[in-house]
Amino acid sequence: MPTFEYKVKNKEGKLQKGKMAVLDREKLVEKLQKSGYTIIEIREIEETRKPAQEKGKKSAPLIDFGVPDDELAFFTRQLATILNAGVSLDRIISILYNQSKSPRLKNAIYEVGADLQKGTSFAEGLRKHKGVFDEMFISMVSVGETGGTLPQAINRMADIIEKNLSIKKKIKSAMVYPTFILIFSTLLCYVLLVKFVPLFKPLFDGFNLNLQQDFPITYVLLNLSDIVAKPAVLWTVLLLLVGLFIFYMIIRKLYAFRLFVDGLMLNVPVLNNLVKMAAFSRFCRGFASLTNSGVPMMKAMELVSDASGNLVIGQVIERMAKMVREGSSLSKAMKEEKLFPDIVIHMTNIGEESGSLPDMLDKTADYFDQNLDNAVAAFTSIIEPAMMVFVGLIVGLFVIGVILPVLSITSKMRM
Repeated sequence: MPTFEYKVKNKEGKLQKGKMAVLDREKLVEKLQKSGYTIIEIREIEETRKPAQEKGKKSAPLIDFGVPDDELAFFTRQLATILNAGVSLDRIISILYNQSKSPRLKNAIYEVGADLQKGTSFAEGLRKHKGVFDEMFISMVSVGETGGTLPQAINRMADIIEKNLSIKKKIKSAMVYPTFILIFSTLLCYVLLVKFVPLFKPLFDGFNLNLQQDFPITYVLLNLSDIVAKPAVLWTVLLLLVGLFIFYMIIRKLYAFRLFVDGLMLNVPVLNNLVKMAAFSRFCRGFASLTNSGVPMMKAMELVSDASGNLVIGQVIERMAKMVREGSSLSKAMKEEKLFPDIVIHMTNIGEESGSLPDMLDKTADYFDQNLDNAVAAFTSIIEPAMMVFVGLIVGLFVIGVILPVLSITSKMRM
């Protein structure tokens, strides 16, 4: 039987520690809550862990496209809806298996259904598929099963996934236009260099113009045209792009690479505000939902650090969790880390004092969702004219490069 270490606060607010051997974590949570304790942290002692829990782990493939977010959101919402209708879990799994379009999700649903028929709990069945269902999902299900509130827990999880999906779509929508303009500009430059600029080369050569000295822009454009027009160059560029894509797909889940990219995102002007607001919203809503569902505070912080969407911000949340574990309040830990804005700190402080922390953080998440909508709209309104100016400059560069030598030739012909 596994043994767990726990930290709790009694009714007087004093911190207490202890150990207990129980069948599983959920049984310990039930016992501590019945005794009137507020759970701070529960940790399983490694030496008592069952070897079976470590079995069946498979290494991830080099290129893993995962389960689409909208597929997981649809699965979770359907699961919550049908559970609320009173349909048995094994029947629901069978229904959702037939509706799923993602092969990986479909396979996971099938295996979870097979485990349920063998008597395995839903949470344990999901735990075998951590590449599909994250720790937050599994913890919410586990708590819901233990407390007899599985429909409510799944419903909260569906809300979280749908909100996170909405946030991702908002950020992606803000990047669609500049990405399109960047691709369009690249193709425009290629077409102008290959089809437009070479038309004027015979004219310039016929008048023996000293392009390098008198018209450097034209000289550069003509040389670029000679290089780009070669088929070998085009194929080299295409192969390089394919290689970079494959390389990215391989390293995109490596911790060091993700940490570098996430740190970079926090330092890009304008975009960093979108990333931060999205992360703050995920933290507030995730923490509120987890604690409302009965997940211990320290476990909730561990889960939301993983689900923040940014590893750098996740590290800050981990440091905050360490402070809380040592006896600090959550609002004080936020203030010391100097990442969260004042509104989050104040709302957290009010929630801690009034005993309504989950409700306060849920409202704060709504506030950030609204701010994110406004920020995306503002970003789009700024980027659209900026991109138009960018395209205009590219076209203007080509026009100047061609028109100046033509004007020079015209003036010589008049003389």
